Amino acid sequence: MWCGVYDIQWSCCDLFLLAIHVHAIVRFKLNRCDATMIASRYALQSIVRHCRVTAAGNVRWLSQALVYSKFGAPEDVLEIQQMDVPSVGEGDVKMKVLASPVNPSDINVIQGLYPLSPRLPAVGGNEVVGMVTEVGSTVTSLKPGDHVIAGQPGLGTWRDTVVCQYDKLLAVPVELPVHLAATLMVNPATAYRMMSDFVQLGEGDTVIQNGANSGVGQAVIQLAAVRKINTINIIRNRSNVDQMKEYLISLGATEVITEEDNSKRDIKSLYQRYSPARLGLNTVGGDSATNVMRQLTPQAVLVTYGGMSRKPVMLPTGSLIFKEIKFVGYWNAKWIERNKNCDQYRQMYDDLVRWGVEEKLKPPQFTTHSIIDYKVAVNQAMQPFAGAKQLFIFD
Repeated sequence: MWCGVYDIQWSCCDLFLLAIHVHAIVRFKLNRCDATMIASRYALQSIVRHCRVTAAGNVRWLSQALVYSKFGAPEDVLEIQQMDVPSVGEGDVKMKVLASPVNPSDINVIQGLYPLSPRLPAVGGNEVVGMVTEVGSTVTSLKPGDHVIAGQPGLGTWRDTVVCQYDKLLAVPVELPVHLAATLMVNPATAYRMMSDFVQLGEGDTVIQNGANSGVGQAVIQLAAVRKINTINIIRNRSNVDQMKEYLISLGATEVITEEDNSKRDIKSLYQRYSPARLGLNTVGGDSATNVMRQLTPQAVLVTYGGMSRKPVMLPTGSLIFKEIKFVGYWNAKWIERNKNCDQYRQMYDDLVRWGVEEKLKPPQFTTHSIIDYKVAVNQAMQPFAGAKQLFIFD
């Protein structure tokens, strides 16, 4: 490897000793554990773990990654590979990945069922939180030690090191919990936009949603609680349904009922306790979506953002004509693509980060995994009653 402007070829031993020297100097100068100290410590660890010497004596920096070369069942097509880490260009940032979740959309991408398909071979994952370890010469908005999240999808985050353009990342305060930062881009952002873009909601208004125990559903509950909006939350029946109800109520849910409850005629008495619902959120489809729609007030909006049941959303003629209910869809990746340079994009993340630091927004329940245990992680993520988000943690 060639270093700076000097024609000096560095061996692994040279780099190892250099990192020790830099680490000792930083520790002597600072005498405390701050962001720079952490970054220098990572540099030492990185050399030991990720540095290899070629037959020609050059140094290769390697990253451990979950890669797939064809579309299919994740447990069949994913494999751990050692990948070369690209050099950091003038507008690039290198980060050590701290955590990256397994989302349903990640699974769909690997299966080849998602509208956006990466060029193969590809690294799995889209959401991430990491620590900056190196920046390019023209990057002024980030520095080593900063925490960052993905500002847009497509980075391929199931790996221990990512190098990308600086404008694809958003800085977040180190006080923001890692597990929340890692899951901020998709679920809370989806909840935020659906509660902002279709109906003007205010204090005392009511929102109905199915799939309320999902990551988006939990975010909806918490964001609504911050804004003092009522939520009527529908979940599937299960063996631990009472425990799930208690958990969602602890997040701020106004009411939690089952799909069976919501299909009964006498459920109207529950809805009548609250202001007429002008916004419904659907991630299930089929009869569940129809039952949500029946409880909406005239001229309300039903937003569909998922199809967990794999059944179509049926549009009753009476709801279209006589109740004038509007049916729309929301896709977070498309919204980010269109609005990533707009003020409302930055405002959304500022709000979410602030609420996270203030502990008004909490991460979903999660189970952590090493990348080595990826088969367990993706299999658990695909279970129909997966009550926890699966999260890869990188040491």
